Amino acid sequence: MGYNVEESLPSLALYSLLSDDKPVQQQVVAAMKTHMEFMLPDGAWDNSFGSRNYKWSWWAAAPATAAIQDLCSCRSSIRDSAR
Repeated sequence: MGYNVEESLPSLALYSLLSDDKPVQQQVVAAMKTHMEFMLPDGAWDNSFGSRNYKWSWWAAAPATAAIQDLCSCRSSIRDSAR
């Protein structure tokens, strides 16, 4: 899940915006909305079931910070698509 919100989904979102690929954009928005259910109140991710859960801690984790930055950069696209 961590790689999805940090790398895969933001890259797909950027692609969909740059290429005006609406089907991809819709899928990315749906996936990001689903992933948001796993965001903790402090902005970190509940990746307790992830394949690398032994490696990450949600206490001020760098991946969580990067994920929030990526999501913020895509936020306007997600809001526009949800309307």
